[in-house]
Amino acid sequence: MANRLCKRSLEFTVPGAIQFKNSPENEAPGGTLKGNDKSYQKWKTAARIWAYYSIELRQYPLNSSCEVEARIYYSGKRPTFSECIESIGDCLQGILWSDLKQIASWGGTKLIKDHVNPRIELVIRW
Repeated sequence: MANRLCKRSLEFTVPGAIQFKNSPENEAPGGTLKGNDKSYQKWKTAARIWAYYSIELRQYPLNSSCEVEARIYYSGKRPTFSECIESIGDCLQGILWSDLKQIASWGGTKLIKDHVNPRIELVIRW
């Protein structure tokens, strides 16, 4: 517990419903993924812009190991953890972390249904 308190951290919220990089709607016949899923690309662009305005750019992207905790407030059908983690990880790569391999854990990540205010609340510790 003491180690966790000594770590540096960043908390911020990405507004809006998460979109998925490899959603079933993205699959072409034969199980291959289609190219640019417009809804994912639109969400990714908006989330990256939001992240840029939420951080001190001189300190990021991180070059050390980090832990990510995400509270994903979703509306509609419940997504899987793997869909969410892949989308968030890919979206914020190059902004908050240099490489996905730096994320040591996604511990504490939760999926919470919220029809009124879908969002992602992130806590990054390093």
